[in-house]
This record gives sequence, structure tokens and C-alpha cells, in this order.
Amino acid sequence: MIDKITYEIERKAAELALEIIKSNKNIKIIEVKNITEEDVRVFLSLLAVCRKAVIDGFPLQDYFLEEIPSITNEYMIIYFANKYECGTKENYNPKAHEIIFRIPFNGLVASPYRECNDGKGAYIDERENCFDAVYEMGG
Repeated sequence: MIDKITYEIERKAAELALEIIKSNKNIKIIEVKNITEEDVRVFLSLLAVCRKAVIDGFPLQDYFLEEIPSITNEYMIIYFANKYECGTKENYNPKAHEIIFRIPFNGLVASPYRECNDGKGAYIDERENCFDAVYEMGG
């Protein structure tokens, strides 16, 4: 029974990750022979984020991959913004919602974070689930 549940989580997470990649102009689907180590890390981190969203029942498909501002040897940070609330540059909505994930290097689990910069670039306010990590941009 556990194997079937794990398989379903992984299948749904992979489908969601591919949907995000296909809808994002900043992530290019490249030929296997041209894949870099960073491409693999981004995909595996994105897969970890999708896995967490599936487990929590979080509607990540309603968010777009906004930014990957930090890739270090220790972790990766990935920002998602609500695509229905955000608006355009001219119509930017500061009340739109965003969610941040922190993925440890070689980690399978993404931790959702609230926007909580300690002044040195570290996001220290980890949340138990995706719903608790959503916050208002610009607010």
C-alpha cells in the first residue's frame, strides 16, 4: 500500500514539474546531451517542491515560477507567485501571494518558508506546510 501511495505522489509531482517547466519561459527544455549539473539540480529541486505541494494538497499549478535567486552548494531557493493575482508590470498587484521553498543540496524534501530574511540573506522561518508559508507580496 505504501509503495502505491509513494508511486502516485511521485507521478503527480513529476507531471506538475513538467507543467511548470513547459509554462516557464526562463526554464528551457534542452536535449539530454546538453544538460549541465545545474540543470539537473534545478529539475530535482523543482521536483522536490512539487512533491511537497502534492503531499500538502497545495495548488502549485496556480503559481508561476517567479525566480530562483539562490543556488549554493548547500541549498537552492525557489520563489513562486500566484499567477491569477500578480498582474503585469504596469498592473502589479502588491496584494498577490507568493510562496518560497528552500531545498537542501542533494535533498529530496523542499521546506516552505515565509518571507523572513535575517538580514544576511537567510530565510529562517520554515513552515510545516505550503498553506502556512503563503504570504502577501510587498506586504
